[in-house]
Amino acid sequence: MPKTRKSGNPAKAAGGRQRWTRFVQHENTTTGEQVWQNSRYMVLVATRNDRTVRWGGLEGTHDAHLSFRRRDRQPEPITWRDIQRIKSELCGSEAEAIECFPAESRLIDGSNQRHLWVWRAGNLNSPQLGWYNGRAVVGEVLSEADAATVAPLVTVHGGKLSNARQNPFEDGADANLNQQGVIWP
Repeated sequence: MPKTRKSGNPAKAAGGRQRWTRFVQHENTTTGEQVWQNSRYMVLVATRNDRTVRWGGLEGTHDAHLSFRRRDRQPEPITWRDIQRIKSELCGSEAEAIECFPAESRLIDGSNQRHLWVWRAGNLNSPQLGWYNGRAVVGEVLSEADAATVAPLVTVHGGKLSNARQNPFEDGADANLNQQGVIWP
């Protein structure tokens, strides 16, 4: 008979998600990477000054590499909103980041980890990723001007995005939108 693991966390045992807490820095590993953890995720952050970083792709113009996983070591999913929040809280809300899906011949998939390559806000080498029409987020009320600019992308009714389903925002999800990030010296 297979063993089942019980979670010591009542929210997780009940099928819920653990409440998001702020990231706290832990002692650096011998690689020189920063280690950040909150209630859900552990993130290794390698910045340009770390001695073990081997920059790859995009000609090494990015400022940081984030490697992150769920703390409970369970498989996916890590939601898009959680990944965006990790990037914004650690690197700043105006930092740009990409996630890579490499050729199968260069694939490394040894654990349930995800990776972001990040350009700090103000980096002139930063690619301008995403849409240029401004912010349009399901769950937020948009001004008429904002709704007009995103109309070609989505159907907008009364200042709200429609015909879309999205995970609800969690408490405090927008608390760090203007933050510059905590990983930078």
